[in-house]
Amino acid sequence: MAQMAGLAKPSVATTRRGVLKLGMFGAGAFALSACGGTSGGGGGTKAGAFVWESSAAPTLLNPIGPTNSPQVKRVVSWISSGLWRFGSNPGEFVAQLATENPPERISDKVFTVQLRDDVKWHDGSPFTAEDVQATFEAVLDEAYGSTYRNRVLALDSVRATSDYEVEFTLKTVDNFIVNEIAPIPIVKASQARSVDDLNSKPLGTGPYMIESYTSGESIVLVANPHYYEDGVPATEKLTYNVVPNDGTRTIDLINGTATFTSDVSPGDVELLEREGVTVHVQSSAPTRHYFYINTTKPELGDKLFRQALAFAINRKQIVDTVWRGYADIGQTSTSPKSVYYDTSLAPYGEEPDLDKARSLLAQAKKPSKPIVLTMLQGSQYAAAGTILVENWAELGVDVVLEQLDAGAASEKLRGKTYDMWMLIDYLGTGPGYMPSAIADYSSAGSLFSGFTTPEVDAAIETARTATTDEELQEAMKYLLEVDIDQACQIAMCYPHYLEAQGAKLNDYEPSALGNVPYGVPLASFA
Repeated sequence: MAQMAGLAKPSVATTRRGVLKLGMFGAGAFALSACGGTSGGGGGTKAGAFVWESSAAPTLLNPIGPTNSPQVKRVVSWISSGLWRFGSNPGEFVAQLATENPPERISDKVFTVQLRDDVKWHDGSPFTAEDVQATFEAVLDEAYGSTYRNRVLALDSVRATSDYEVEFTLKTVDNFIVNEIAPIPIVKASQARSVDDLNSKPLGTGPYMIESYTSGESIVLVANPHYYEDGVPATEKLTYNVVPNDGTRTIDLINGTATFTSDVSPGDVELLEREGVTVHVQSSAPTRHYFYINTTKPELGDKLFRQALAFAINRKQIVDTVWRGYADIGQTSTSPKSVYYDTSLAPYGEEPDLDKARSLLAQAKKPSKPIVLTMLQGSQYAAAGTILVENWAELGVDVVLEQLDAGAASEKLRGKTYDMWMLIDYLGTGPGYMPSAIADYSSAGSLFSGFTTPEVDAAIETARTATTDEELQEAMKYLLEVDIDQACQIAMCYPHYLEAQGAKLNDYEPSALGNVPYGVPLASFA
């Protein structure tokens, strides 16, 4: 059994919590321990109220529910904690509910994690290992429908061995297990199976707690008086407002009625800067703009047809028109921020290759009716969809657009009733992040494209159990090559992360993760 070893205390004061950067097999790793908790946590003087404006509403607030969209993740990052969270750079982890950072690599099938003993839930009751066990039991239950289940298929069981120690047992050694466990928020044991409570007012251990929730409109968060880090959060209130109109969000930033938004219209960046609004641009973000193709539908099952669609896309037009240059040309299902991004795998140019697309289409089985491209509401989705329809019309393929609210779109995706499904999302930055969808086991709930083969499953197993970096890299490259060849999830571009501040702040640094702004609770008005 592997015990989490203690780590040296940090000798620098640049972070409030320790950060561990993982080298998968020990190369280039460094470690800092998590700071010990101070009792009395979230006390102290607080002033002011932040307003975060979002273009869309979270569909459900259940931290371990069926969706982990950016809208859900943002709120969950403020009200909940995991054992660890991702750091700002690939391969970094920060201890939260665990007392220590994870080891460089877990090479045993059974390992234990020590938990903080100074953490309380929003209702003042103590956090214990029982809560961790209940959370993972719910996540592992296929009937529960957690979006995180596919991440932890290697887990056999999770057991509380004492009030502040939990034992994880794996079916097989898994190189990615820390990366898979890290983003999972821990919910209170008494709520773990109460989906209605978690969807409307989940209890958490994070710096803020829910005061009120108006579905589709706003979520009002207030400081958690029981939070385990002294002086955090620095403000007494954080309101998450849903403001679908790009222009309204821009005006609110200029007027100072909005403190933050990460839904910055790229076309408004210059205006915002002229008006004195701070705009943060992260050019290497874990972000991608892409679409799935449902390979379970016979009319979309021919990979030559899917390849034809991929080569007919004018990616530069999408970058220039939709993102106003704040994006890079997309190639594979991993973004440049991901550890296993491979610059040698670049099949697509800036301009469409219509000759190649037409040659592939001539050899392919072509659908007999128009294809439906489903997407969420939003101007960037609509603009990109319009370009795709025009690109494919030039190829001779008829496509119609369908924009749905988040709930209906998610249901269509998970039910695999869609033809094509467009998404803009943010990827994790841990060392084990694998190519999305194509790199899931056949039984994984997130295998949205429907494509898999025994060879793919075998390569995933190799990557998870590899004992050398060379073996791991070879397996990952194979998975990305299959991803390109099968063209069942097609990258258009990698958008830059844009975040704007409508007020001057102290102690605030935008998160490199984009959709999980951990720095907000540390900030205060200047």
